[in-house]
Amino acid sequence: MWWSLIWPSFFDFSIGIYGWRKRCLYAMILLLIVLIVANITVTFWIMSIMGFTLDGIGGMRISKAKIEVTGEAEFVNAVYLQRLSSASKVPMFIESDRAVLLTARDKTGNISSRLVLKDNQIQAICDRFEVVNRDGKAVFSATENEVAVRVENLRIISEGGSVFDGSIQTSVIRPEADMPLLLESPTRGMEVRVAQDIEILSRAGDVKAEALHNIVFQSANGEIVLSSPNIYVDRLMRGTEKGHMQYQVCLCENGRLFLAHNGVDCRASSDVCGFPEYRWLLKLLCFSTAVRFLLVTYSQLQDYFFDVKFTDVDYTVMLDAAKLMARGQSPYERQTYRYTPTFAWLLLPAVRWPLYGKLLFNAFDLLAGLTSTVLALSSDSGHSSLGPLLALALFNPFTMIISSRGNAESFVSFLVLFSLLLVEIGGLPARLCASLFHGFCVHVKIYPIIYLPSACFKLYQEKLHQKDDDHDHVASRPVRFARALGAAAGYAFGVLVGFVAPTALAYYKYGRQYADEALLYHLRRTDYKHNFSPFFLPLYLNADSSTNIIAWISYAAFVPQALIVLFLALKFARQLPICWFISTLAFVAHNKVCTSQYFVWYLAFLPTVWSGFDCDRGRPVRLLLWWTAGQALWLLPAYCLEFRGFNFFLPVWIASVFEVFYESYTSIQAHGFDLTVLENAYNKKITLCNREKIENDTDRILDLAEKTDVCILVVGDPFGATTHWSICQQALSRKIPFQVVHNASILTAVGCCGLQLYNFGQTVTVVSWTDTWKPDSYFDRIEANLSCGAHTLCLMDLTLGERTIEGIMRNKPEYKPPAFMSASAAAKQLLEIIEMRRQRGAVTLLKENSRCVGLARIGWPDQKIVCRSLAEMSTTDLGEPLHSLVIVGSTHPLEEEALRMWQ
Repeated sequence: MWWSLIWPSFFDFSIGIYGWRKRCLYAMILLLIVLIVANITVTFWIMSIMGFTLDGIGGMRISKAKIEVTGEAEFVNAVYLQRLSSASKVPMFIESDRAVLLTARDKTGNISSRLVLKDNQIQAICDRFEVVNRDGKAVFSATENEVAVRVENLRIISEGGSVFDGSIQTSVIRPEADMPLLLESPTRGMEVRVAQDIEILSRAGDVKAEALHNIVFQSANGEIVLSSPNIYVDRLMRGTEKGHMQYQVCLCENGRLFLAHNGVDCRASSDVCGFPEYRWLLKLLCFSTAVRFLLVTYSQLQDYFFDVKFTDVDYTVMLDAAKLMARGQSPYERQTYRYTPTFAWLLLPAVRWPLYGKLLFNAFDLLAGLTSTVLALSSDSGHSSLGPLLALALFNPFTMIISSRGNAESFVSFLVLFSLLLVEIGGLPARLCASLFHGFCVHVKIYPIIYLPSACFKLYQEKLHQKDDDHDHVASRPVRFARALGAAAGYAFGVLVGFVAPTALAYYKYGRQYADEALLYHLRRTDYKHNFSPFFLPLYLNADSSTNIIAWISYAAFVPQALIVLFLALKFARQLPICWFISTLAFVAHNKVCTSQYFVWYLAFLPTVWSGFDCDRGRPVRLLLWWTAGQALWLLPAYCLEFRGFNFFLPVWIASVFEVFYESYTSIQAHGFDLTVLENAYNKKITLCNREKIENDTDRILDLAEKTDVCILVVGDPFGATTHWSICQQALSRKIPFQVVHNASILTAVGCCGLQLYNFGQTVTVVSWTDTWKPDSYFDRIEANLSCGAHTLCLMDLTLGERTIEGIMRNKPEYKPPAFMSASAAAKQLLEIIEMRRQRGAVTLLKENSRCVGLARIGWPDQKIVCRSLAEMSTTDLGEPLHSLVIVGSTHPLEEEALRMWQ
């Protein structure tokens, strides 16, 4: 007890640091803390100055794909870049205290163009300078010989105007709304030279012509027409009673002047006062009618003697429906009759005279041609001569043949053109009739509904800018808006009435069957038979599919059509004939079903818009010839498909697409095969695609596929290479529909050597070795296959269209020469791997005496198959590529028998 309270003597001393040692320790601790704080401060300061982050040091990030610099950067020497871009939503500044030079060099290293930014000056040094819009079209271009501006309006806003030393070529010169137009040549003359018509209009004033000397009007082959209720000729010299008797100037009823015979009063025959062009019209009408009679007669002969019938199958269907109607039955009891009852009613006389319908539709074709001619002559840019227009309208071989085949499209074309003519005439009664006719057109055929937006926009714009009748001023904005909206709504209501009235009458007569066959069918129609539309093949291939892909394709086809029609209506509504022509052309081109008769829909407008083509007259003719050649290209494989039973679905479909690409690096064409054979067969320019184009330029192909149809051709099965599935993945992510047509591949064709396909294991690719890179991972898969008794298909590495290292670094199109691994080279590599693994003490299942099969040019006329040991295969020459190698595993007796054939 006491011992626990009393400390022993050996604990009786003090422990600690005292005196100067303690003070030194405190000083050292304080100094250490100061050093640590200073070190941390300097460290953070250096990190902030040098830009230390978790991603790296400073504002520069270096990765395999790019070099990223954050903030400002200064380059002392030259920098070579393939692409320079700024961060998202951040502008890019390139500054210099002297000048900024952007230089481009050609393949030889010489300067091809340069852009110089210096004090108060921007200088472009090049052979051609261009400014393009977002679509890639040139808006402004300048060369040594020409400066071109591609804009709708070129405005010159200087007060003094502009002086042009050379010539000017333009279609319109227009001043500001409140300024007069002045063309002045102060010291010289002025000449206006055109190849065709000159039209001078003054809609609110006079036209004056004044000259110091003579004013000469000369018409070499035509007439000089003065059309006015009053013509004054003053200051003429007066004759006297003396002198010789002179001729009298006489006037015909139509206003033509002529000289009466000496001593005879003013009498003249029709040769003098008649209308020569109208006589030509009668002759052309008679000749065109005679040609059509011959075509209708010839149709009977071809139907009797040839496999390909001249008469349209639709005419037979409509004739059968007319026979049913004549017996008091419904025309819809005839299967595949999916038209308005109007056609069957029109063909009632054809029950007794079968050729009546063909003659009737030819008559409507003549009326449509005459209507389009009147439209062309009434337009501001119309021809002054009837000859070319009548020849184009009355002798269009395409519409003549379609009408003589008994197709009713000419009847629809006449109704559409007559509606357009009434709209162009103007006035409330004419446009009321136009809307009713337009509605009846939609009842007969649904497609004329596409003209409604443009017609309403035209009336809306006219009324919006129309002046009051009593006052020469524009009404207030609400009044103009209400008036314009009323005009557009009134036309739309007239179309609705014109459509509903005959449709309700037909529904009352024939009930739901009429609605299903004549209206609803065309909305959900999916035609599996071959036609000009690229949609036909995907629909055909998915005809038996249990999914709704066909319905999706069918309804999705209307979306681009609706968008295009609305866009064209907004842009070209002021020029209604051209707008309807372009809208019809675009609608037919994007339709999910397209046959030859659909072309009549827009060909009917051709005489009307012919004079509006702003180009030389040879170009439309060339376009028509190319258009005809495209049909011939399609019709040939279509004939082989339908009448000969050949499998020509793919050629027919390729003839319908816009652009064809040929992937040329995952495999090669058959030996001696020329790509021009495919180009001639499809009449398409085929673009060769190397590795760089397929792997790095896929976006351009997909951008094109979003606008039109694109085809990529490959050798073998499309999914034999992973690159092709990558393209499909990108198409799916961008919601671009695509269709894959599968083909034979070495993966299945290898069965020709007699080894059974279900005995094959993993497929491997034998990679070509270099001096520094010798991969052997594929050998492990061969061993795994052998361990379970499976055969191994070894594909040979190939090099096609691969860029050299120097070409990549200098961004030059330099490519490695084509290289194809042979079966003997692959066998040598496998023998080397066996030897290397033995040196490491490993035991391999694959040995020098293991059997293998060499295959060369499988599927080609000169294919070759041999069976050897691996050592023997290393010295066997199989000839030209492509080669494949099969490592044989455990075999079946049938397989052994097949292998003995190749030994």
